[in-house]
Amino acid sequence: MSASNSWGIDAALQAKRNLERQKRIETMPTLPFATATQQFTAMRSYLVACAQQGVITTAQDEIFKSLRFDTASSTVWMCTPKNFKRDSACPRITRLDGAWLDLSVSFATNASRELILAGYDAEIWFPTHDNQHSAPAWIRLDFNLEAHTNDYERAMRSHLHPGTDDWFVPSPLLSPIELLDLLVFGCKIPAGRAPRG
Repeated sequence: MSASNSWGIDAALQAKRNLERQKRIETMPTLPFATATQQFTAMRSYLVACAQQGVITTAQDEIFKSLRFDTASSTVWMCTPKNFKRDSACPRITRLDGAWLDLSVSFATNASRELILAGYDAEIWFPTHDNQHSAPAWIRLDFNLEAHTNDYERAMRSHLHPGTDDWFVPSPLLSPIELLDLLVFGCKIPAGRAPRG
């Protein structure tokens, strides 16, 4: 008989379900680009188009300065090391509503030499958050690198932090452009509606 957790749920079966869920979450086809450099160019072009259309307030020249590509690690990043303190001096992209965006995305190749995601963290901060509403002051999406220590213990390699590093919930695996879609256009209060909570 398997050990049970503190609520009497079979721990082995729970762990198996968690791993099965994570396997589903991590299932993603290869990326539509042959190289990480091409993926970086697509990400930068996306942000430049957002700037040209007035969707973000960050100027095009700042996008070129802020979004970097490290060929040695095949990583696209804005601020390194990670900006956990949410320091406004670090490079970032700014939305029309004042929210700040930060991300890093790492790539690898699989056995067929196809480009795949190795990991990412993408964060949106709300610097004008007034703590009067139930919405979090920041949200971070993580897809941890395989070597990360807590990945398989918790079966949460791909997860979301809703405003605290202490809580995280399973999150679907997103492509780099899907991440940018969410950061630029998502997590907003619909126009004309007061915040709930």
